[in-house]
Amino acid sequence: MTAGVALSILAGVMLGAFAMPMKKVKVWSWEHTWLAFSVFALIIMPFLVALATIPDLFAVWKETRPATLLAVAGFAALWGVASMGYGLAVKLAGIAIANAVVLGLNNAIGSIVPIVVYTPRKLLTAAGIGVTAGVLVMISGIWLCARAGYLRDLARRPAGGDGAAKAESRKGLIICLVAGVMGAAFNFALISGKPIEAIAVAHGAAPSVAPNATWPIALTSGCLVAIIYCVYLMVRRKNGRDYLAPGSGINWLYALVMAVLWYGGVMIYGNAVTRLGELGASVGWAVLQSMTVATGAALGFITGEWQSAGRGIVGRLVAGLVCLIAGIVIVVMAGTH
Repeated sequence: MTAGVALSILAGVMLGAFAMPMKKVKVWSWEHTWLAFSVFALIIMPFLVALATIPDLFAVWKETRPATLLAVAGFAALWGVASMGYGLAVKLAGIAIANAVVLGLNNAIGSIVPIVVYTPRKLLTAAGIGVTAGVLVMISGIWLCARAGYLRDLARRPAGGDGAAKAESRKGLIICLVAGVMGAAFNFALISGKPIEAIAVAHGAAPSVAPNATWPIALTSGCLVAIIYCVYLMVRRKNGRDYLAPGSGINWLYALVMAVLWYGGVMIYGNAVTRLGELGASVGWAVLQSMTVATGAALGFITGEWQSAGRGIVGRLVAGLVCLIAGIVIVVMAGTH
């Protein structure tokens, strides 16, 4: 349990920090960086890691029931749509609202629903109630962090309202709700891949790395959405040649670093779930999501994003981080019973 929680925390830190290299990217637009990152993180790295750690990988997939492969790919495709929706929601509603709604729903659904669906007998036990209570505390922390971000951004805006901007915010909120519900499908893709892990272990894979057999199926499916959307943007904006623009070569390294951080976090999370017992998916997911939010907020603070914020706003941010940590403690304590 201790190792599983520690790995979930490490995974959350890596996922919370993976986008930092994007601040260094020049010449390329968002779609160039995201496409390069997606191919590295969602296709190339999962296959290479799986080939290196899973004996008879292709035989494992061949022995897996088609229904299992379809379930993994289907849930991952929903997550892929949610990821693109999250990016659009940030543009329309702002990162504060997007984080509050999307990550809050992801945390709640991805942590509680697995108990209801897969281990319903645990729901009303001390462990189930404790996990639920901890998740609610974490959601409160996410909301406080998001509220602090919203107030900080509001203070930076010029006076006066804009009807079109308000309409965009409403549209963004709707997208947030949809992305928040669908985003939790990532956790269900891993849960659906448990039969693949069992077959991998039967072929000689260590249980701790068995989830690596699931990720290529899941992440390739989720990546298709990103590829289609990014290519669409490049065709519409006629900027595909920017990949070869002078001064853009270093951007490939930034995209690779992003991929290492992101897929490294995903791989570590899969390892953590195998160590966390019957409620592993719920406990690990709650810790992962909360640490992702906490890391993002902390890095923003370190890089000066909160310098102009007043004490009250910073106080909300700190209170939110405290709630996230308290929620993790509650979930971990509940998960040990």
